[in-house]
Amino acid sequence: MDLSTPALAAGLGWAAGMRSMAAPALLSRALEGRRRLRQPADALHSTLARRLLTVAAAGEMVGDKMPGMESRTAPRVLAGRIASGALVGAAAAAARRTSLVPSILAGAGGAVASSYVMLSVRRTSSDATGLPDAAVAVAEDVLTLALGSVLARRVAE
Repeated sequence: MDLSTPALAAGLGWAAGMRSMAAPALLSRALEGRRRLRQPADALHSTLARRLLTVAAAGEMVGDKMPGMESRTAPRVLAGRIASGALVGAAAAAARRTSLVPSILAGAGGAVASSYVMLSVRRTSSDATGLPDAAVAVAEDVLTLALGSVLARRVAE
């Protein structure tokens, strides 16, 4: 099934709502080797961007498990997730040579929705299973990487 660019952007935005740096890092990796991309996809696919985003994504995944981390729905944290969703939406549209605005909005919207839904899922899962929050967070990391990888590859096709 061929997904529209805004649908892919919304999915990548969803991944950004779970882990803000993972979505751009995965898209950067998926775009590796592509030539003559429009901005911002071209900037994301550079070697430097790929390395920095990978380090940032790994750092975010570690930091997420630390006590005292701000909630993903705190205004400045949510703003970062929205920006990440908008960025991957714009990059997806640029890579697929489609209109930017619908994909930017879809990516940002996906990030907002995911931030709230996944916060609730994480709390509910931890409460229902008795697992520590960090264990549920690792499962969320795996889900983020799986979803983001599949969608990023679809964008780069």
